[in-house]
Amino acid sequence: MPDTTDRLALPYILADQAQKHVTHNEALVRLDALVQLSILDRDRTAPPAAPASGDRHIVASGAEGAWTGHGDAVAVWQDGAWMFLEPQAGWRAWCAGEAAFLVYDGDGWATAALGPEAFAAGQLSRLGVNTPADDVSRVAMKTSALLVSHDDVSGSGNGSVLGSFNKQASDKDAGFNFQTGWSTRALLGLYGDDDFRIKVSPDGAAFKDALVIDKDTAQIGIGTATPSASVTISGLGGIAGLSIADATGGGANADWLLTSFHNAVSNADALRVVNVGKGFGTAGTIAEFRKTTAATPRIGLCGFADDSGIVSLANNLNLSVADGFKSANTAVSPGPNSPFVSIVAATAGQRMYAGRGNGAETFYVMGDGAAYFAGTLGIGTAPGAEAIRAKGAVVHASDNLYSFGSASLRASVVYAATGAINTSDAAAKKIRGEPSEPEIRAWARVRPKVFQWNAAVAAKGDEGARLHLGYVAQEVAAAFRAEGLDPERYALFCSDEIMETRPVSQTRLVTRPVTRRTRRRREEIEICAGQPVLRIREDDIDEPVVRDVTVCDEAGETVLDAAGQPMTHPVTEVETVEITEIKDTEVPTGEKRHGLRYDQCLVMEIAYLRSRLGVTDAGDAPS
Repeated sequence: MPDTTDRLALPYILADQAQKHVTHNEALVRLDALVQLSILDRDRTAPPAAPASGDRHIVASGAEGAWTGHGDAVAVWQDGAWMFLEPQAGWRAWCAGEAAFLVYDGDGWATAALGPEAFAAGQLSRLGVNTPADDVSRVAMKTSALLVSHDDVSGSGNGSVLGSFNKQASDKDAGFNFQTGWSTRALLGLYGDDDFRIKVSPDGAAFKDALVIDKDTAQIGIGTATPSASVTISGLGGIAGLSIADATGGGANADWLLTSFHNAVSNADALRVVNVGKGFGTAGTIAEFRKTTAATPRIGLCGFADDSGIVSLANNLNLSVADGFKSANTAVSPGPNSPFVSIVAATAGQRMYAGRGNGAETFYVMGDGAAYFAGTLGIGTAPGAEAIRAKGAVVHASDNLYSFGSASLRASVVYAATGAINTSDAAAKKIRGEPSEPEIRAWARVRPKVFQWNAAVAAKGDEGARLHLGYVAQEVAAAFRAEGLDPERYALFCSDEIMETRPVSQTRLVTRPVTRRTRRRREEIEICAGQPVLRIREDDIDEPVVRDVTVCDEAGETVLDAAGQPMTHPVTEVETVEITEIKDTEVPTGEKRHGLRYDQCLVMEIAYLRSRLGVTDAGDAPS
């Protein structure tokens, strides 16, 4: 049996021991020093000149004098001598000199809790209120309400309260994120640039700009990110404009809309006054102010304007074109400089949409009368059978950053009039020298092969599949390894992981309030025929489950109110549940595709042939 306890080294009273009180008192002295451990400081390397009985210090590293060799130990002045207590991992102590708790982790003493000075100095790395914080959300809070008020306590307040969100650069984000079930539905702030935005989303993935305020012009865009006037409203299908509704109308016919509308049939842009109940057709259009493809203004009353007449009164008045009135609408051809044109040919369903500028085509989306060719795009020219045809150079936005294709999605054939130009500037290279003998010997093991592609054989058969000449990546790797070389170190050998997009189930734990279905009554005042009417509504809502919990003080004792009864406080019940989401995620297939850079392979081939010919410099070239 050992003489002392395992954790605090308290001496045991042994059997038949004389003067047992001495051992017992020694154990009490150690307990008196360690229990509720509080030390004066931890930065001394020498004992104080006049310590008081019971004074405790943590000995600093490199201590001298009576403390020599006792770094990190708890030094206790007891009965005129220093007693040293060696700490173990997990010991905690209050440091009066720092007003902070310390903990010993096995290697040294560290601050366990920050004091007021540390908070003021910004040493707190995370703060979680009712929920854990992490490295991204360094301040996290779960609460039913958040109050921020001006400072009327410290004396330094000026009556204002301001919040600042500072981002690193213009292309970063700064703003508020509003979510439902942890899925974002709205954004408010500076997102992607320095224009102020309100963005909304139905699913947390696709976002649309609801409102944009241009930072340079202070112009407001509703439904558009590029406002062109003090207020610009944009949308699809004519649902873009100012809506005016009469609350006493009692139906859709009391709703009106002043809207910009593009007619795809006549290819005209117009400003319309529409009765929403009757729709955007002739029944609902009260007035239309149209700009024709020839930039000629036209006016339509009780229906659409007509491109061939200055003013059109639909189905009511027919006058000659010279008189400026015409009621029949006819399709017209687009002008040469139309910013956006639409042509409907005689064949039902056949359409072509084309952008034009300065009499030249700039963009095409074409149809054949049965279906649209989605993705057929011409840039500066009309498209052909290709998905994209461009008139001019096609370049990346950044230098040496993007690739054409990937290991998983490759191009089948590259057509070019000349070879690729590879950067070979000496200023961009750290030159090691010529290929070494092991490298030459490794390449000597490589043999060209005649082969057929498996996919071609499967599609055309052995006789139909064409024959190719080249090297085999695995044989190149094996040749280099045979000479003690790592093929992965050489750019001529490539081994890329093949990826594919799969629906992946992701499960996470979410702590949320417990709710219950409750019916609530509310009062509304509606104006009916000019008379305010009080109506009672009932709604089924999910409200948090709250229970009253007894309040305790910092010591854990129950707090009593003025009547001597236990004080209670409402606390929202929470539950931790698993939420599983299915997301399309690019994941590795576990397979790799090996490849070679043939320009570098051919350089090795030439180096090998030169070594066989004995060519080491210009003077050795064979005649």
